[in-house]
Amino acid sequence: MTTTTDEISRVDSSTARNYHPLPVVLTEGQGAWVTDVDGRRYLDLLAGYSALNFGHGDKELLAVAHEQLDRLTLTSRAFHHDRLATFTSELAALAGMDLVLPMNTGAEAVETAIKVARKWGYTVKGVPAGRARIVVAGGNFHGRTTTIVGFSDDPVATANFGPFTPGFDTVPFGDADALRAALTEDTVAVLLEPVQGEAGVVLPPERYLAAVREACTENSVLMIADEIQSGLGRTGHTFACEHFGVVPDVYLLGKALGGGLVPVSAVVSRRDVLGVLRPGQHGSTFGGNPLACAVGTAVVRKLATGEPQRRAAELGAVFQGLLAELPERPPGAQPRALGRDRRRRAQRARRLRRPSEARRAREGRPRLHHPARSPARHQRGRPAARRRAAGRRTPLVKELLRGHAELVEVAGRLVPRRLPLGALHPRLDEVARMPAGVRLEFDTDARGFGWDVEITGPGDVDVVIDGTLVRRAPTVHVDGLPAGRKRVRVWLPQSSHVSLGALDVRGDVAPVPEGPRWIAYGSSITQCRLAAGPSETWPALVATALGWSLRCLGFAGECHLDPAVARFIRDTEADVISLCVGVNIHGAASFSARTLGPALEGFVRTIREGHPDTPILLTTPLYAPEREQQPNALGLTLADVRAEVAAAAPDLPVVDGTSILGPADAGLLDDGLHPGAEGYRLIADRLRPHLAALLPDPEGLHP
Repeated sequence: MTTTTDEISRVDSSTARNYHPLPVVLTEGQGAWVTDVDGRRYLDLLAGYSALNFGHGDKELLAVAHEQLDRLTLTSRAFHHDRLATFTSELAALAGMDLVLPMNTGAEAVETAIKVARKWGYTVKGVPAGRARIVVAGGNFHGRTTTIVGFSDDPVATANFGPFTPGFDTVPFGDADALRAALTEDTVAVLLEPVQGEAGVVLPPERYLAAVREACTENSVLMIADEIQSGLGRTGHTFACEHFGVVPDVYLLGKALGGGLVPVSAVVSRRDVLGVLRPGQHGSTFGGNPLACAVGTAVVRKLATGEPQRRAAELGAVFQGLLAELPERPPGAQPRALGRDRRRRAQRARRLRRPSEARRAREGRPRLHHPARSPARHQRGRPAARRRAAGRRTPLVKELLRGHAELVEVAGRLVPRRLPLGALHPRLDEVARMPAGVRLEFDTDARGFGWDVEITGPGDVDVVIDGTLVRRAPTVHVDGLPAGRKRVRVWLPQSSHVSLGALDVRGDVAPVPEGPRWIAYGSSITQCRLAAGPSETWPALVATALGWSLRCLGFAGECHLDPAVARFIRDTEADVISLCVGVNIHGAASFSARTLGPALEGFVRTIREGHPDTPILLTTPLYAPEREQQPNALGLTLADVRAEVAAAAPDLPVVDGTSILGPADAGLLDDGLHPGAEGYRLIADRLRPHLAALLPDPEGLHP
């Protein structure tokens, strides 16, 4: 029987020394565990440098690979095959892009992106021939080909391997000002890792990637995100860029895309970027082969469920909390994680580790019920409208939750969504899972109650009793309420992800009547991340004052007149609709002067198919001093966008956004764009009369 020493000796005698591995010789693996030739088991925390995001020997991926091995593994690209289109179309949809160029290794994807960026610069941006430059970050690791190591600052990677390819400018990672200063008319791309891997898992400053995105947009430069290590669920999101609300122009993917079975990489981008390539200008014998495409498609479908990302976020928080408890660490060392308020999230993860269903049963704790199931099934013989919970607990029932589109059951818990599952842009899907405006409403005689709410990221839950805020905290536990019946509203955090468990009410519970139904569509200024709390966003304040039932469709960074959103509004019951559009359209340059008007007209026309007579109020962008006269990548200032929006829907009542928050109110803007808590209260006060005028007799609609 071979031993560790024997195997290492054999490797040393016949293998080039380009690696210096640990003295461990592995022979099998399953899930997160591996076994060496001496029978020792290890927990594999390296995960193949992110190539094993789904673990060793994932059964679903192995089954797909086995099936394809029996059918077809490789063709020349002189032929088509029946696996390529499925892989590229589904990966493009996952990334919210148009085209995919499949390759094999991560370095190949990076080299491909460099070629594409240069050709895009020459043929689209108009950079003079031979002058294209690409800005990279210090401490980078993008591979080990000659071109790539040429812009590395690691002497081990560069010594005795020159001369290197010119055309690259290096700036410090995390220094947005230095990056902006390095951009010239000849710059075609910025290439960076959202989280630097080889440099030591270096997280960027909070606003860094957003600043990079803005600088690239303003200077007509491609933002290329090397997500080969950080992407595909590794950080708790599909892409690490999502933690920072950033969508690059180009994603570079690899490692986990092959499921730990085959080498698969890809460049994923828009049609106007990858479309610059022509037949014969780039290729790969094995790139996009049938076996790779079959496995890659299975990987994409696993990620499309969101389950690997959720699991990574949960376990990451738990592991971070355990690391924080270590008694000895180097001076100043702290566990790091993506997302704001990381230490509190880790502490909460330790408190809120959920027992298994078997353990719940042993402890007499209730199972968590999906709200779509009939409450009568669990409370036979009791009226659905009012009942006392068996065992003094109630399941979370659908009639008590308001403001959501659907509830998705994940690992026995409920995740509210503000848009239905479907083919949404990844960033839109991300913010649609943030429960802005979603709340629990009920009438009760209870003296106290609790609700099992788990929050991922920063955020508080507001508990409002008979119109008075009584608690703002990450957890829901209220005691000492006065006797008698009372109306309860529990507002979920507007900018975090949540999962919901059981509601424990020590008393009678009844649903409350629903007021006039209001759909409020807009951007981050409607989602209101910087509001004092979820009950003090401007839509929540207006809805409370008018007695309306709010459905908030404020999507931070994602108010781009998506047809899927228009169809959802069309198909959703509403008595009044408000649209606050324009600021995201300016910031992302998503429409030109030619296309903005028709796009808004089409958006409204789709809504009108389901709401021919429903009042719709259109509000143009609020004042933002730095953007008013600043042209975006398509030449539109915010003032231009405001005028285009106002002119696009002549049949709708239009409110000038600068009358709601104007130059005199600039001091209420936290960052020059987003209001703070006082600003959101002012918006509510000024918009409320315009909205109230749309429904002069709401009592007649909803007695």
